[in-house]
Amino acid sequence: MGTCPDLGALRPVPQPLRTLLSRLSRRLAIAQARVARREGARPVSLRHAVGRLFAEEPDRMFSADRFHPSAQGYRRTAEALVPALAAEWSARP
Repeated sequence: MGTCPDLGALRPVPQPLRTLLSRLSRRLAIAQARVARREGARPVSLRHAVGRLFAEEPDRMFSADRFHPSAQGYRRTAEALVPALAAEWSARP
């Protein structure tokens, strides 16, 4: 399960709201991970897995609306989920 990414990477959102979004998305991701583990899912921190890419390469990683991921952004996010999916699949009897 991919947890909430760092919404502070949304550059069209002005400061100080971007900083607030970053904090709130971090708290949401922590809560999502806690619930996911409790329910037997493997959480993947999208903040850690792809957050740097979105922050450093916004023109490539975001679509034209600067809010949603681009095809490359979705691809990199999906690639970040593959190891957890593979581990879960191989752990099944």
